[in-house]
Amino acid sequence: MTFSSMPRLILLAVLLPLPVLAQEEFEARELGLIIKQLDAIDQMADRSKIAAPAAGEPRYHFDYGQLARDLQRIRRGVNDYLTPSRAQPNELTQLSGFYRANEPTAGASHEHD
Repeated sequence: MTFSSMPRLILLAVLLPLPVLAQEEFEARELGLIIKQLDAIDQMADRSKIAAPAAGEPRYHFDYGQLARDLQRIRRGVNDYLTPSRAQPNELTQLSGFYRANEPTAGASHEHD
């Protein structure tokens, strides 16, 4: 390596990480939008639960509590990714995906932050 190639090498070393940093900023911004959308879904579910028919009318009821727990789990996963607190992975758990209940869930489930 000659002395004249040093400035080019330094410039290359400085410029190579820039696209990676831009990608990380984009990803963080997009994941932040996902958190906002999850919050909006939570609010819509709360309003829908208030407007839901009383017990005894329909055969099945939407399980708003399970939806809130699943949304919270997703929110926590995104936040953990954005601000990792440790190097070890969290235990993997599955979302329920089942939101039909035979009876309305008791009380409002506000399990989010």
